[in-house]
Amino acid sequence: MGKCALRLMARIAPSGIALAALLTLVVASGCGPREESYGLFHDAGLSADRKTIHVLVEHGMKRTDSGNIWRGDITTMFPRSIKIHEFERATGNFGRVLEYPPPAGGPKPLEQLKDYAAKAGTAMSSLRDCRELYTECAATTVPHPYMLNRRVVDPEGRRMIAWDGRRLVVTPFEAMTAAQIRAARDALFRRSVERIHAAATKDFAARAKSEDPERIDTGSTGTVEREPGMTDSYRLVPGRVIMARFEYADNRFRVAWERNGACVTDSAVAARALGCDAGDEGAVDRVGRSIARARPPEPDRTGTTWGVLAIIEYPEAPKGTVTVACHGLPRETTGNPCNDQKGDTACRTSLPMLCSKADVAHPPRSPLARQLALTAPVRGTELLSAGTADQFCQSALGDGWKAADAEESTLKYQVTGVGNLLATTRFWIRNGGGLANCW
Repeated sequence: MGKCALRLMARIAPSGIALAALLTLVVASGCGPREESYGLFHDAGLSADRKTIHVLVEHGMKRTDSGNIWRGDITTMFPRSIKIHEFERATGNFGRVLEYPPPAGGPKPLEQLKDYAAKAGTAMSSLRDCRELYTECAATTVPHPYMLNRRVVDPEGRRMIAWDGRRLVVTPFEAMTAAQIRAARDALFRRSVERIHAAATKDFAARAKSEDPERIDTGSTGTVEREPGMTDSYRLVPGRVIMARFEYADNRFRVAWERNGACVTDSAVAARALGCDAGDEGAVDRVGRSIARARPPEPDRTGTTWGVLAIIEYPEAPKGTVTVACHGLPRETTGNPCNDQKGDTACRTSLPMLCSKADVAHPPRSPLARQLALTAPVRGTELLSAGTADQFCQSALGDGWKAADAEESTLKYQVTGVGNLLATTRFWIRNGGGLANCW
């Protein structure tokens, strides 16, 4: 029921009018529409000589019908004109106001200033829309004006221009320091990631009531409320793994949470903000390829082993750059050659585990993109899951180390990294998501 109708009923109800008559009177009266002017910010731009800022605003009348008892308040917008408000950067004063009729069919949700540049006879270009503080637009070293949440920010002139619904308002602007920008970016990362992680966890708990929690797999992605300027989605993967993808205007990254709550990301910035392990572009995929259920020890099962294929001295790499592969030295046994489906060595055997630690400062194919190291020998039957293998590497070598994956360098079944490995022993390696593992 509209507010006007409620007010009318309150006034006349004490007079003793019958309810039916009262409702008829309220519906018939309509109370009358209320009209008020409005202004809607669309776009902003800069003149060719960089002296004038142009703000594009839609002007019109807004009519609210609040008397209909069934429909309640209904507001209708009636555009009357599109205006370009000019602002002189040197003086801080407003200049001309250029007025144009609204386009046929009414203005679009976001009219572009460039469409009116020819009509104005002035060369002007739209400002970059930075949306949030995680972009480089907020840096003190950028003098060019930009838009931020439908405001014009002029770092050089130390001003901000905003449309308050009726007029343009100018306020002082203090540029953020690099530390403030980093703190704002980190806070946004955390807020976004925590929101989607909470949604995915809730989704998992609901599905686990009727499905095997170890094998829940969402073929399609779920989404949650988005932050300005970003999109995000998540998947639930067998093994109680949550995979999330985030896409900002200037950054894309992914995060994967393992069953123990530990997270891995392919973004160095996100790793710092979230406290996750930083990995290369394949690190998140490797978490998602975890075996769904940890198996009991199977002495007759076979796993995959590799050896040192070559020790190569790259000009840009330190000594000890090494390539490992299934056909490395020492050779696999003749009776069981390399087989990515069945493995080559009985899991009752004790061998070192090959571990890797990514360096995201280098491309994945670079010999500097990862460090390689071996642990002490471990019986394959003790490696009950991919997570157990990772934990074994971390216990032996420290944070950031994971069981090396046969596919982590994007060159399938061959990995190059920096490490002092000797061609004197075979070692266990994680064979992607295949069956040739001891778990």
